[in-house]
Amino acid sequence: FLGESVEFAKKIGIPSTLHNNRHLRNRLDYHRSLKTPYEVDCIRQANVVALRGHEAARDAFFGGSSEWDIHQAYLGACGAGELDMPYENIVALGDKGAILHYQYKRRTPGTNQASCMIDAGFSVRGYASDITRTHPRETAPSPFIELIAGVDAIKETMVNSCRPGMTFKDLNEQAHEQVAELLGTLNLIHGTPDAWREKQISKLFLPHGLGHFLGLQVHDVSGLFKDETGILEPPREEHKELRLTRTLEPGMVLTIEPGIYFIPHLIDGRDAAEQRELMNLDRIHNLYPYGGVREEDNILITESGATNITAEAKT
Repeated sequence: FLGESVEFAKKIGIPSTLHNNRHLRNRLDYHRSLKTPYEVDCIRQANVVALRGHEAARDAFFGGSSEWDIHQAYLGACGAGELDMPYENIVALGDKGAILHYQYKRRTPGTNQASCMIDAGFSVRGYASDITRTHPRETAPSPFIELIAGVDAIKETMVNSCRPGMTFKDLNEQAHEQVAELLGTLNLIHGTPDAWREKQISKLFLPHGLGHFLGLQVHDVSGLFKDETGILEPPREEHKELRLTRTLEPGMVLTIEPGIYFIPHLIDGRDAAEQRELMNLDRIHNLYPYGGVREEDNILITESGATNITAEAKT
């Protein structure tokens, strides 16, 4: 018996030794990471609907709406209520974009806010999509607008880098290298790539992993499994927040979501003393009011590389 209703299992005569067997569950979870065509189609449809919501949310932001009203515009475009969402929508204006799981949805008009980050999906037959977009007004400073374009380019590079046989740990490392390079290009940090790598400066600006499995759960199961027995393959010590360490295989569906955030307690905190000598703090502090940038798509690993499900859904 697999499930929560173990009392029911007892009533129908299944002994407790056969309730939620860990070894069986681990094997099922491990192989759940390889999606059937039906499952992929559900996720694709969930992307189609979510993109309608993102378009409506973007228009509401440019119309000066509050976080709450942007959220309502998203739900309306999807024809859904909050309980129909696979996770609670993140709608963050201005500096709130630096809070990774911001949930407050202020009701004050957003007319004076120059940036908006929307992280929201949809669910079709239980299968989730998970998409993030960041929008700037014309009043946003050019470094922030360039930052959005740069993070989006990193996302595209990472999608194109995905192929069977690669470990997601290596892709995560590549993303951090590119984040540091972009920060250097925009003169937000200075020094050499060797110094950035040694001081792990990218972690201050990208404190989460590059992505995660997607399916019946938004953070789908077995991302840290080494094999079907459930033995764990932990992330590297310097990237403990990574949720996916598996070697990529055809049929896996996952997110690619690089980001750069201006989080005061990380950048100005005591633990960042060594990295601060590499930062152009005046330029960084000027970007605090805009929060941060995240761009996120859903992809399918194929025999030859990866298909961007979100990009396909858009067309």
